[in-house]
Amino acid sequence: MEMMDTQARIAVLEHEIKDVKKDIEQLSDKVDCNHKEIVKKIGEIEKFRWMMIGGSVIIGYVIGHLKLERLF
Repeated sequence: MEMMDTQARIAVLEHEIKDVKKDIEQLSDKVDCNHKEIVKKIGEIEKFRWMMIGGSVIIGYVIGHLKLERLF
């Protein structure tokens, strides 16, 4: 009788382990998806930042080389 209880408990634990593995795989997939989204957003922000820096450099160069006396 005790052997049957042990086997039944083992079967239940094996089933629970499979459920936990499935949950972990689903969670891993969600984390991967979120990670890809975050990497994409960071890339877009970095691209925008470098465009602003480049524009600022160009504007600074143009302003620095203008002859302001000619404007007034």
